[in-house]
Amino acid sequence: MDKKRIKAYGFIENKDFTLHRLMERKTWKHEYIISINMAKELAMVEKTETGRRIRNYFIEVEKHYQEIATPKQIAELNNRLKSVEEKQINFINDWSVDRFLRANGVFKKLTIIERQQLGKLCTKEYKKITGNPPKKVQHPSYINGQNVYPYELISKMYSSKF
Repeated sequence: MDKKRIKAYGFIENKDFTLHRLMERKTWKHEYIISINMAKELAMVEKTETGRRIRNYFIEVEKHYQEIATPKQIAELNNRLKSVEEKQINFINDWSVDRFLRANGVFKKLTIIERQQLGKLCTKEYKKITGNPPKKVQHPSYINGQNVYPYELISKMYSSKF
């Protein structure tokens, strides 16, 4: 990712992408995590054969969608899409406790029990705020997936207890 493209296309930090600065072996690394919409837009403006194929794909999908869908079906599909989107993980805003701790360089400073306690605190606070259990992301080390929370919530819980 380069700063020129971000500026040229008007992408907004914390909306279209998140920039994470990580210290690795005494060197600062920059990691951009981009939204799906930003990825689509970047793909569609590429001046390559792949970019052309992506643009044509979206044009054809839209044509087909408009040909086959009635207004009632479109409204129903939009409602179903909203429901699915609410359950999807937003990798810009939704963080696991482990990812938060690693990104902030404190993962190894906490014991397994302390990390689990932090996760329980985050779950409790998330339920208190939203009234719902946290979303889950699939993870090979966790049988039922790993809970994810807003970055700010984990930061608040970490700061208040550790």
